[in-house]
Amino acid sequence: TLKIIFMGTPEFAVPILKTIKKTEHKLISVYTQPAKKKIKRTEEIASPVQLCAEQLNIPVRSPYNLN
Repeated sequence: TLKIIFMGTPEFAVPILKTIKKTEHKLISVYTQPAKKKIKRTEEIASPVQLCAEQLNIPVRSPYNLN
């Protein structure tokens, strides 16, 4: 089996993440863009991939810079 680190943010990456989770491979963690703040509000909006990873109990990392 492979150990996989998944990187993605938009909605179209969610089905790919779910498909990988169903395989025998091990998802180590998910990297996605940091949550964005709503305009004129203090609450943050998480990316679709982050929400999915949290539902699947996969650790999520959201660095501002990958370097």
